[in-house]
Amino acid sequence: MQADRSSELHVCFKRSYDAVLKHHHSFVVRSVVSVAIRAVPRRNDFYDRIAEGGSVEKLDTELARWLQGLEKIVKRMSTFLRDGGHGRV
Repeated sequence: MQADRSSELHVCFKRSYDAVLKHHHSFVVRSVVSVAIRAVPRRNDFYDRIAEGGSVEKLDTELARWLQGLEKIVKRMSTFLRDGGHGRV
């Protein structure tokens, strides 16, 4: 989502949901999620709101830093779970 700035949020959310959670849900839940995803605001509107009047470029920079940190945490947790025989993420 962060790398493809031209893609709208609902498209990114749909791709992610389909890849990660869809196969765990029943038809009813999938239908509810589909409606919820359609209610997601446009990307520019969302970024403007969470920037709270600040620079969207600064928000992008800070978000990229945050995502790098999150990636490190996920890698550590994945290694811990795999090496401990607790499953794969």
